[in-house]
Amino acid sequence: MSTDLVFPNKRMYSAIMDVPLDKIDLDLENPRLAHVKNTLTLENIEEYIFDEEDGRRLYKQLIQDEEIVDEVWLQKIGERYKVREGNRRVTVSKRIVRNIEAGKLEGRNADNYRMIPAKIFKDDIREKDIDMFLGTLHITGKKAWSASNKGHHIFKMITEYNEGAEAVAEQLGMTESGVNKAFHAYKLTQEYGKKYGGNFIHYYTYFDEVLKSPTLRNWKDDDPKNIDWLMELIHENKITDHRQVRNLREILEADPQIRKRALKVLDSKDGRFVEAYEIYQLYCGKGFWNMIKRAVKMTDTVSLEQLKIAAHDSEKRELLKKLSASIKNMEKAMDDLGDDADER
Repeated sequence: MSTDLVFPNKRMYSAIMDVPLDKIDLDLENPRLAHVKNTLTLENIEEYIFDEEDGRRLYKQLIQDEEIVDEVWLQKIGERYKVREGNRRVTVSKRIVRNIEAGKLEGRNADNYRMIPAKIFKDDIREKDIDMFLGTLHITGKKAWSASNKGHHIFKMITEYNEGAEAVAEQLGMTESGVNKAFHAYKLTQEYGKKYGGNFIHYYTYFDEVLKSPTLRNWKDDDPKNIDWLMELIHENKITDHRQVRNLREILEADPQIRKRALKVLDSKDGRFVEAYEIYQLYCGKGFWNMIKRAVKMTDTVSLEQLKIAAHDSEKRELLKKLSASIKNMEKAMDDLGDDADER
């Protein structure tokens, strides 16, 4: 295993200069494009970055600024340059120039956007060093990628450069467990993509939830079919939010009979997690009875000073009377239901 996952002591760029926009190409290895790069044309990719990666907000900002201020990082390849950091700025700049030339943006000068300020990576810098630089910039730095983009980049660092989680964690300023979680969450996301295709990167957070929870991790490890079942639920839109995966833990930890009732709903033809979770909540009464527990705890810890103040407050006394009456009615109803069950 390699142990040289460290930045070079020397400066990473050879020059800071303005580069013609028409000589700059997007980076197709951009983590943002990990799941779409093989299915889209360059034009489609520009559209994707513009629409999916907050490009519209940046478009408005650059029009207002009337120039590109922040430098992008480029890698010189022959007579052209590949964007390694700043794909959104380059994409938006191309869009602005086209719109000015088409007369869609009046009062703007296209020349303000035709030259991009850039730092040029040194010719002899290793690809590994560039990737680690991007990781520190976007994973633990100020320009954060989405969780799925971070997971993809960590996955790449470990698989393509044969680095251990410890080495990657040390360089990125993360914990080793955090790196391992991101790696395995992306690995599961990739497995889902191989099975079902589509915009699978979106589901990274679902598998991240599995690995966050000791209960769900053990459930996954107990039987490989469990994760296959979860993937099928996601694919069939029975689970539609990563927070529902988090709530699945509660169902799995429930009393066996309650768990069986909830999962039966989920496994039915038209079952959805929302309905299954409602069944779980109904039978465990978690929300209501937790409120009762909190109320008991609060009444047991009320101070004499608070009671002294409340003794002269007719509104508070009336509230206690209503609460007492409600509890007595509940007890009577439960007794009646218990008697009915005994008769049957």
